[in-house]
Amino acid sequence: MPNHADSPRRARRSLLALVSVALLACLGGTPAASAGPPPVHIVHTPGEIVPIPASVPHQPGAMIDSRLIPDLRWLAQHFPIYVTEGYSGPLPNGGWSGCHGCHVAHSDHYNGMAVDVVPLHDTTTCDVNWRGVTRLAEWAEPQQNHPVPPFR
Repeated sequence: MPNHADSPRRARRSLLALVSVALLACLGGTPAASAGPPPVHIVHTPGEIVPIPASVPHQPGAMIDSRLIPDLRWLAQHFPIYVTEGYSGPLPNGGWSGCHGCHVAHSDHYNGMAVDVVPLHDTTTCDVNWRGVTRLAEWAEPQQNHPVPPFR
């Protein structure tokens, strides 16, 4: 199991759900009308890698750092998302979780602090099903390569 003891700097940057949105070219839609998540609460204690709960639609076997579960639940309640990837790394009893070798160096997937999302309803085209994911992406990153905190 990887070391989840974040440095203070990393803990400050890991305030809420860190989401890598699989957006493709679907940029139509309107920004989220929601006021946003509850106030930010910084968690400095290390989390553990746990299965994503059933209350969040996800790929079977997907896992995440336990500190993100409340935020991931909030996102799933406000946006029609399906998590395709979370933690990507070795498991304590052997084996591997997630996509082996699919992420860039230093990806937050390697410490369970990132998820990839797609529309809740499967689609092969950029259609109406992407609107919720697009709203989430626009809310989290209103200007390309400039995500708003706590996203990065």
